[in-house]
Amino acid sequence: MKEVVRERLRALNAALAAADYERARAALEGVCEAVQALIATGTPEEALASELRCELERNRRLILAARAHDAGRLARMRRPPSFYVAGANSPHAVSLEA
Repeated sequence: MKEVVRERLRALNAALAAADYERARAALEGVCEAVQALIATGTPEEALASELRCELERNRRLILAARAHDAGRLARMRRPPSFYVAGANSPHAVSLEA
């Protein structure tokens, strides 16, 4: 059962490394299911719990860093010229209303 948890953690890490967040979400659900199954068998181990906490914390930080990076990229993007926004109010604008 421990190997199932570790296998699903590897799948989660691979999805995050590929920046495939939809696959990462599904992999995280798989990790949760495997942990719940391990707990249901009554054999949770402190070493595995510690490993799991470390991996999940590392993944959380990785996701936060990726989000911050993407936010920075969005902030550095050029804004559209003002005439794109104000163009609707210009005298040359075409109105389709009857």
